[in-house]
Amino acid sequence: MNKVFITTISFNNNAETISLLDSLENVNKNEIELSVVVIDNASKEKFKNTASYKNFKLEILRSEENLGFAGGQNLGIKHALEKGAETILILNNDITVDSNFLTPLISLLKRNAGIISPKIYFTRGHEYHKNRYKSSDLGKVIWYAGGVMDYKNVIGKHIGVDEVDMGQYEKVREIDFATGCCVAVKKEVFEKIGFFDERYFLYYEDNDFSLRAKEAGFSLMY
Repeated sequence: MNKVFITTISFNNNAETISLLDSLENVNKNEIELSVVVIDNASKEKFKNTASYKNFKLEILRSEENLGFAGGQNLGIKHALEKGAETILILNNDITVDSNFLTPLISLLKRNAGIISPKIYFTRGHEYHKNRYKSSDLGKVIWYAGGVMDYKNVIGKHIGVDEVDMGQYEKVREIDFATGCCVAVKKEVFEKIGFFDERYFLYYEDNDFSLRAKEAGFSLMY
């Protein structure tokens, strides 16, 4: 039984966090022991759980200081490792997961990757260029299908962003960086390279972490 801990940060947006938890309640989790850690990152209104979830164990950690994405996730990751996590799945709280996303993600991670991120869509109606798409395309517009680094300009780019998904990114492949929006990481990665660099309060902490993991010999996969 693979012990998987999901860590997600809630900061003054309890409704979005609850929506994520509700979607996780419907996730298929073959041979996975699933726990979810919500890091309340000094929200004005403390995050409280009012629902009873049967699909996972829920824990809430509160920081009285806003630690940013890097620091908040580090708090949750360290807690998960102390609890015996074999895999840590980092999720943004403003996403809704597909019920079948978890098992293949963890299966691929166990076989041949140290870090892995899946395809991610824009939420329907939240695309950058709404007028570009037909109504039937909404909900199928890609936000992330892998990450590449443009070293000349020192910027990370998402593969496939703003494209309608027509099956063009269905192959598993190696990438330059995994996105902190949704990324599964083996415990061995944290044990070898440490955690997110908290000097990146928000943004680019995932690029930095990915590059350090690659330098340490871990593969990054989409």
